[in-house]
Amino acid sequence: MTDISVTSNKQTEAEALNFSRPLDVHRWSDYPEVNEFVDQIHANYFTGKRQAIERKHLKVVLLDLYVCWLEHPDQKLAVHMSTKAYQARDNRYNSLHISSKTIEVVNRLAEVGLIDGKEGFYDRARRTGMLTRIWPTATLVKLLKASALDANNVGTTADQEVIILRDEGGTPVAYDDNDQTNTMRVVIQEYNALLSRTLIDIRQLDDPWIDLKNGSKLLIGRHRQKVNRVFNRSSFDHGGRFYGPWWQACPKAWRRGIFINDAPTIEQDYSSLHIALLYSTKGINYFE
Repeated sequence: MTDISVTSNKQTEAEALNFSRPLDVHRWSDYPEVNEFVDQIHANYFTGKRQAIERKHLKVVLLDLYVCWLEHPDQKLAVHMSTKAYQARDNRYNSLHISSKTIEVVNRLAEVGLIDGKEGFYDRARRTGMLTRIWPTATLVKLLKASALDANNVGTTADQEVIILRDEGGTPVAYDDNDQTNTMRVVIQEYNALLSRTLIDIRQLDDPWIDLKNGSKLLIGRHRQKVNRVFNRSSFDHGGRFYGPWWQACPKAWRRGIFINDAPTIEQDYSSLHIALLYSTKGINYFE
């Protein structure tokens, strides 16, 4: 008979590991406080031959661990630990050119006790698997708390692709640019430039995040105001919705408190939008 306690522990571990998100290879910041922290970790823990490991890769991993921890202390990062995964990555979606050196960084951080993790696997027979999960140890958390890092100063690289094409499984795929994609990209980039110059916040908040009901945090700030367009099923005829900015995930109770450049906002009620559009095709004013 199966030991119920063992089964329960395995289920608990699986649930904990499933509370994760992929490593964001665009995580970046050029603030002096960030560079000072990364340089400190690099100098103290990456010595000898490991100095050849690009500091850039360490920076991406450390910063995304920081953001992931801010979002929820129990959240894990899912990281590819196979060189093939990085070789196959399209540079369109990897503007920082993050390579398999990430594996060396992760292994070293684990070796010196700054991260803990659960090794991934792939079951060929069942065609299923799990990416390696990593999370900061108490030692790294202590260093993060003692640092001058600020959630407002950590975002993503400005060169991140904003026109994303996904296949049926949701994986970003390569595509050739044309007049349509180039025009869309310029529009999004100009809009993002406008957003970067715009102060969009919630005055009632003491910290740059909203505490959500599930215990996680919705981080807000200028570095979380970028927009991208996502197309699906490997076709620019499907999808095209705008995604990315923090206010899209903002709970209704907090949306009414959003200010734009210190001016209050009013949220329009679009609950009847589609039925109104349907009536309009018949020349009928739904609101009369």
